[in-house]
Amino acid sequence: MRYTVIITLIIIITLITGCNVKQKQLETMWYKDKFNYHEINNPKKIMEIKNILDNIEWKGTEPKDLKNMPDFAFWIGRNSDNIRIIHCDVWRLDSEHFGITKFGEEFDTLNRYSIITQTQFNQILKALGAKGDTF
Repeated sequence: MRYTVIITLIIIITLITGCNVKQKQLETMWYKDKFNYHEINNPKKIMEIKNILDNIEWKGTEPKDLKNMPDFAFWIGRNSDNIRIIHCDVWRLDSEHFGITKFGEEFDTLNRYSIITQTQFNQILKALGAKGDTF
């Protein structure tokens, strides 16, 4: 009798709190290299990319001389409505520098632009799980 009451209480608490319900992931990340689109459903990797972007010093809007297609792109989207929360395009400027833009609903609607180093770009690639020879 005592064990039946304890088990019944555990089941009731589990049902009320939803302990066995798996949380639905809210965001997905994608990147596009020169070959394909790749999807990443890892919340830790998404947070890592957001932290990298937060540590970049954004200098203004995209320069007009970046007319060609970006060499690399990645974005984070909300699963509920497929809105791109963050979108970044990357252009190779020279052997050591890349131009990067970001825009999306998380901060404002304007493009933000910065120049990043090869090391910073490698951090982005590593967080995405991308290889440097794919762009």
